[in-house]
Amino acid sequence: RLLVERAILEAQAGDRQQAEDHLERLAEVALGFRFESGANSPNALLALSLPLANNILGKTRQIDVRNDFAAAVISSNTTNPYYLSIAKVGASLLALESESEAVASHYAALKPLAGLMYWFVSVDRCLGRLAGNLGDQDAATAHFQDASDFCRKSGYRPKLAWTNHDHAKSLLMRNAPGDREKAAALHSEALLIATELEMPPLLDRLADFQDEMDSEPAKSPAYPDGLTQREAEVLRLISGGKTDREIGEELFISIKTVGNHVSSILNKTKTSNRTEAASYATQRGLVTPSPEGEG
Repeated sequence: RLLVERAILEAQAGDRQQAEDHLERLAEVALGFRFESGANSPNALLALSLPLANNILGKTRQIDVRNDFAAAVISSNTTNPYYLSIAKVGASLLALESESEAVASHYAALKPLAGLMYWFVSVDRCLGRLAGNLGDQDAATAHFQDASDFCRKSGYRPKLAWTNHDHAKSLLMRNAPGDREKAAALHSEALLIATELEMPPLLDRLADFQDEMDSEPAKSPAYPDGLTQREAEVLRLISGGKTDREIGEELFISIKTVGNHVSSILNKTKTSNRTEAASYATQRGLVTPSPEGEG
């Protein structure tokens, strides 16, 4: 466990070399248990710490990529709920890294663990990231708020800074009234903490987010019936006759995520199919009708 704590602290400080060295030492220990049950302490520790380090630093050195530590614990049918929960959280982080189609199942698996914290990871923050990946920014922002409240109450300032960053990004994507102002406030708080605690990886992310904020117009139009900006983009492409695959390719998202957006659009607009949704978009001024005779 000490190796994990050292690795994550070094990662937060931006020392990639030291973080990777600690994780590799732990991997050597885990491989020494390869003939025993997958539900052992080294596997459980790596199941969470390796994807977490990747999340902080970007891709770290490949540490025995053939050994899936989270899968080793989950497939062992362990009766140890602590190991199993850690592995589920780690598996969800891996799914986000690889843009896995299984994000929805990971979200469902983590929901019962909401409100818990495992070392350096808030389950609520993981749920927020998973929900955002699924296109549900309302659920994402609610999870991030829960994670922030927990971190504030517990005094976990580094975790609060990272959560604020994710929360701000989700708010900017949702773009509901007041979201931009709240995102700016969360960003400022995260920047203050990251500067004070000297967290270079997060400072880099915050600088990128500031550039994103600066590049967006100060005010964006609100969309009817609670549609998010991303859903409006998908709806416009539906109106243009695009398939889910074509929409995914244009927006650089998975077909599964497109499907989730389409379902949400039909629900919010109270339409039954893509044709009705396209008509709705035209009536609400979300798309410009083609001039007569064009085409």
